Amino acid sequence: MKKILVLYGFEHSGHHAAALALRDAFLDCDPALSVDLLNLFAYASRIIEKIATGIFFRIVKSTPSVWDGIYTNPRSDPRFDRFRSVVRRLASRGVEDALREYQPDAVVCTQSFPCGMVHDFKERRNAAVPLYGVLTDFSVPPYWVYRRVNRYFVASAEAKEALARQGIDEDLIEAAGIPIHPRFARPRDRLEARAAFGLDASAPVVLVAGGWSGWGALERLAAETARRGGGCRVVVVAGNNRELYGRLSGRGELKRLGVTVLPHVERMDLLMAAADLLVGKAGGMSASEALASGLPMVLVDSLPGQERHNARYLCRGGAAVEARGVAEAAEAAAALSRDATRLRLMGERARKMARPDAARVVARGVREGAARMEARPTGEARRAIARDPARAFA
Repeated sequence: MKKILVLYGFEHSGHHAAALALRDAFLDCDPALSVDLLNLFAYASRIIEKIATGIFFRIVKSTPSVWDGIYTNPRSDPRFDRFRSVVRRLASRGVEDALREYQPDAVVCTQSFPCGMVHDFKERRNAAVPLYGVLTDFSVPPYWVYRRVNRYFVASAEAKEALARQGIDEDLIEAAGIPIHPRFARPRDRLEARAAFGLDASAPVVLVAGGWSGWGALERLAAETARRGGGCRVVVVAGNNRELYGRLSGRGELKRLGVTVLPHVERMDLLMAAADLLVGKAGGMSASEALASGLPMVLVDSLPGQERHNARYLCRGGAAVEARGVAEAAEAAAALSRDATRLRLMGERARKMARPDAARVVARGVREGAARMEARPTGEARRAIARDPARAFA
């Protein structure tokens, strides 16, 4: 196997972060590999990308209960079902163009939409391209279920059981974990990590993060946590939201409270190693990074759908607590920052739940699976290749 194509759907998302982590893991396994990352929505049509993004955020913000229902049953709202069908039809030409252009030996999808589109291509053309689905949340929604996926990589044994209950053969599912960057698997010295960010070696460090794009409540949350924290050091990460970073950096109140404001941080492994507690959203990627870092979490205002399911999983495992609203989250963070025993226990539980090598496990599984398909093509694959060599891709 020489060429791998990793597909995702939105820039600056957890799906994109997982794709980046997988690229590095593949290259760690074999530097001679060619690994391409592609935003399939943008490749097919920038208009499709804007429409898909806009509709998702509109549903989540204006009618969260609708999205919660759609997440567990995509057919619960006929409008969403029609929307998915239209997007997949419009993007179908983009899938064919991408596969012809990149000629991959394997396709890896970190988001369900691209996975569904490649699945449709395989159905329509009877194509033999190996297809791998990599889930980036701790739950398994029905819209991830496709019979033409050659292998699934899910977050946990619990997620494997959930996918099997939806009709996927257990032998085609691996509980690999969520693929975070391979460097999270390396042990870090806390004092050295704190020194890298100019943080006090003795005071508890509370990390307030809003994900890739930042989060509107960061300012109030950081200020309230610093006020109630009784000597803890608060570090707030604005993500890729430059406007938010500028606003936070210029706030005199945050400066007076000793809050450190950072933009998007490339080395989150170091920053999490420096921290005692993470306060933020229940995204699958950020939560997996925290688990790998042994970092307890306060999860704030989880969105319906995947975040709510992620939060339940993390709290059930003892690595996190949930809070509603800024005041409750700040109080929970302040109380935990003063309770070294509870923080230690939550950190131990986080490490037990962690799968820091997930990206390497996925990379190895994809390479081994594709190699087996190359060595033993099925009768269906041989017939498809004979009819049209461009269908092989593998």
